[in-house]
Amino acid sequence: MIDFKSLKLRVDVTYSFVGIKKQDDIVCFHLPKGFDEKISELETFSAKRDLFFLFYKTLTSFKDICIEKGYLEEDSELSTQDRDGVIKSAKGSAIANDANDSENIFYSKLDIIGSLLNAYDEPKILALAYRLGRSDKIDISQIYRYLHQAVYLNNNAAYVDQMLLSRQVVQFESTDIVTMYCYIFCEIKQQLKEIINVETMALAERFRQHYIGSQYSLFQEQNYEQVLDILRDALEIIDNNTVIKDVDYWLYYESIEIFLYGDWNQAQNGEIWGIKNFYSVWESMCLTYLAQTVDPALLVYLDDCYVSSQALRRVESTTKVINLSHVFQVNGSQLIPDAIVLTSITSQFQDEKTYRISANTTWNDYSYKTIITGIGHPGSKVAYINQSYEHTLEKLKEFYVIDQRGGIIIDAPLPPNFYSFWEMPDQLDPECFYKMKYFNHLFYLALERGIIDWNSLFEKILQPLGIVLSYAIAIQE
Repeated sequence: MIDFKSLKLRVDVTYSFVGIKKQDDIVCFHLPKGFDEKISELETFSAKRDLFFLFYKTLTSFKDICIEKGYLEEDSELSTQDRDGVIKSAKGSAIANDANDSENIFYSKLDIIGSLLNAYDEPKILALAYRLGRSDKIDISQIYRYLHQAVYLNNNAAYVDQMLLSRQVVQFESTDIVTMYCYIFCEIKQQLKEIINVETMALAERFRQHYIGSQYSLFQEQNYEQVLDILRDALEIIDNNTVIKDVDYWLYYESIEIFLYGDWNQAQNGEIWGIKNFYSVWESMCLTYLAQTVDPALLVYLDDCYVSSQALRRVESTTKVINLSHVFQVNGSQLIPDAIVLTSITSQFQDEKTYRISANTTWNDYSYKTIITGIGHPGSKVAYINQSYEHTLEKLKEFYVIDQRGGIIIDAPLPPNFYSFWEMPDQLDPECFYKMKYFNHLFYLALERGIIDWNSLFEKILQPLGIVLSYAIAIQE
């Protein structure tokens, strides 16, 4: 069990290891660079507990990515010391194909948490928890199976007092080891903020009520030592009263024993749990965040070395605005940037703006009145789907405030069924893009969807709106 009260926090700016290390009989939790300014605020029991589980979850996710990528070389050599089967030491797991000076090594000489979580097998747990038991209930349809065990009365009647029927009652001894495992499992999962199966929670609660009580918690500073003593006593009682100990029993017993009796103070000096060269974990977190949050069309390059396949599916789901597949091959060498993100012009729009527009009736498009003034371009046109012959401005009055001179105040982007068009100036500035966004300019819609060629613009935007250009074929040619 981890003693968070005595665990020391350290930040070494010249040391790339992050995790638990023992040196000169002192067990320290080495944190990444940057934590040194806040380390005094993290010296409480709850803060150290939360930090450990946060890093445990982070390193586990990173290790899963390395396993998925095939980078991990497991060392299966195990040794024991002190209590048999309790302290298990391993050399660690290294990421293959890295240079010696930047090698990433996972250390898990004593993975108290992992050994217990890895034993979780829901079907096996439920099968062990709900076993067949003797029942006083009699199933008449099954009576013929028990005639050889029946007591025959003087009138030749057969008397059966018990049957072997299924019943969902947790039996003492054979199944208490399972409920105890479920209790510790749920306590850890709650610290990791992960979902727990309802059946597993029910079994855990049954153990809590029988042995511990609802007012105590395993990872609370006020009572964790008391709960730990109760669990150790319960494990001894269960072990002494369990007659049949099969493979499943020893699976859960050993994982509980390692958790309860495993002590980092018993381990030899050196790295106990963690990872050498934490930079790769930090890189994985940053790139995974980009993969999950940035518009895939604008994320034109991403180093996928430490990014999971699930995150990469989103990145690869959209055609990129620019193809950079062969850009980084320079003089026979391959350059590998971490990521390249194109900044959307909309990110420069900070404050909402207001435009006053009015109708211009001096020119019509085949009897449709679409010309407006107030944007700054004399040929600005705004139209809406299924427009009538009245001016567009009359329809817009349903959505915006009308000023005293008969115009309207545009203080929010046009509704989705309104579109605009005007000729673009030679030099585009943020103000121009802002107007294009506000008035649903057709070219802006193309930019939002990553459309950069005429054919795609015509097929994906203009044609669906019913726009037919007489010179479209000549332009395509």
